[in-house]
Amino acid sequence: MPNKLIELVENTKKLSNEDIQIRKEEFDSIINEKTRTALSGSFDLLAHKERGEETNLQTNENWTGNIYKSMILKNIDTHRLGWANKNEKPTLIDIGCGDGIFVKQMLNSEKFEMVYGLDPFTKSKAERIIKPNFIDSWSHEIPLEDNSVDIVTTCEVLEHVPEPYVSKTFEEFKRVCNWRVYGQVSTRIGGEKYKDGVHAHICFAPAEWWINQMLKAGFEILSASQNRQGLRFILEV
Repeated sequence: MPNKLIELVENTKKLSNEDIQIRKEEFDSIINEKTRTALSGSFDLLAHKERGEETNLQTNENWTGNIYKSMILKNIDTHRLGWANKNEKPTLIDIGCGDGIFVKQMLNSEKFEMVYGLDPFTKSKAERIIKPNFIDSWSHEIPLEDNSVDIVTTCEVLEHVPEPYVSKTFEEFKRVCNWRVYGQVSTRIGGEKYKDGVHAHICFAPAEWWINQMLKAGFEILSASQNRQGLRFILEV
């Protein structure tokens, strides 16, 4: 484990829940009043779905492909050597798939038995590209069986998950995945807003808060590094 990863994860483990909450509150102080109001009380998921569908946020940036495509294809070839059935192909689900570009890339690689794309906001766009493989659902409600996918990918997505559903989202990743999660989460407030003025990065939190969520869900953190965009990570069940 690289020294920077040890430092980042171990320092997070040393923090009390109170310390982590204080850091989270420092980030929360930056969000605007409309976002604060949306997050107050019982969060309205239906209104948030309408908010996401009505706002044409940029969804054609292939973050996952740009960051992880080559690594994932290489890693599954290496991992297959340890599988009982070396001819078995893995399955993958891309959470927050946007237009479905990365899902299409993985399907075209012919390395996978099945590739799904899940997104609660982009049905009309994604179904044009990956209709049979598209799932219109939330990250905290993945309609797949336990241990049914080998790989979960989620890049520049978790910051769009309302805070009340972040823990459940990581629990769902742990439930459906039987190998690895590859992801990146933004720790910047971002400039994009929904039409009603709510921040698109509705869950604005420091790296330590995100790492704590991963650890609480029971993941082993294989890799975690900070860059100017946010926190890049690889988890193993």
